[in-house]
Amino acid sequence: MLRAGTDNDCGTFVTEHAASALNQSVITLADIEPRLRMMFRVRMRLTHFDPPGPLQTIPISVICSTDAQALARDSVTDAVALLKNDNMTLPLSAADFSTLAIIGPTAMLSRQSNYYAGPRTPCGMRFSTLVDAMKQHVSKVLVANGTSICDGSGSVVPYEPHVNGSCCASVSAPPNKTEISAAGSMAKRADIAGMAIGTNVATACEGNDAKSVSLSDGQRALVKAVTDAVAKPVVVVTMTGVPLDISDLLANDKIGAIVHAGVPGVQTLGIGDIIFGLKSPAGRTVQTQYTQSFADQLSIFDM
Repeated sequence: MLRAGTDNDCGTFVTEHAASALNQSVITLADIEPRLRMMFRVRMRLTHFDPPGPLQTIPISVICSTDAQALARDSVTDAVALLKNDNMTLPLSAADFSTLAIIGPTAMLSRQSNYYAGPRTPCGMRFSTLVDAMKQHVSKVLVANGTSICDGSGSVVPYEPHVNGSCCASVSAPPNKTEISAAGSMAKRADIAGMAIGTNVATACEGNDAKSVSLSDGQRALVKAVTDAVAKPVVVVTMTGVPLDISDLLANDKIGAIVHAGVPGVQTLGIGDIIFGLKSPAGRTVQTQYTQSFADQLSIFDM
């Protein structure tokens, strides 16, 4: 890794193994020193040391300003990718309906990343969710998890696996058929049904790679229950850091639109701006989304 030109290990491998490798002459100081020089050169350019640079002198009042929060919201709309939009399902017009159902385990997910300011929320505000985004445009929003992000019984896996939980591989309970059926019934009662599916950092995080690119069994069953229950096209929002296999969703005639939001951070409200046409989706996917059948041919998930 050092000889290939990696200057900075964003993990623990080097700190855990470099000293032993050096003692065994697997690597030498000649391998380490060029990497350190390059890394500290970059840090100096970023003004991490004395004297304090412009980034270190930006006050919290600027970071928390209305303009800064609006810029963060715009960054979400700029990054969203519209993967499907059959028969102009989107944008929605709030004048055309009164009740919107948001169904899925990421509907109330407020932290899609393990890069955030710990338990504190920025600027004294709470993290927004997809439900919050929809409520800015529709007065009546029905909400149901339906199932878990993993295969569990509907309880959401902790968002902070490094602190209070492990990744989804430890969850083996089957999907809760009662909750899934109830979610389908809710979708049928609403004028429009939206689905919020994907992953959180319990599915894949630093030091815990995803074991599959498929949606969990519970989420696949939930998609079927909702699309079977409704007459109008369903809008799906995917929030995930994992390049999921969504080939079934693309092929499903009952799914009218798929909005890929990736990891929108704390300004999830920007997704609503896309769905209701305040902004145009201009993003492109940054990951190749392989099918699970292709991934099954590789050995990486067996390591």
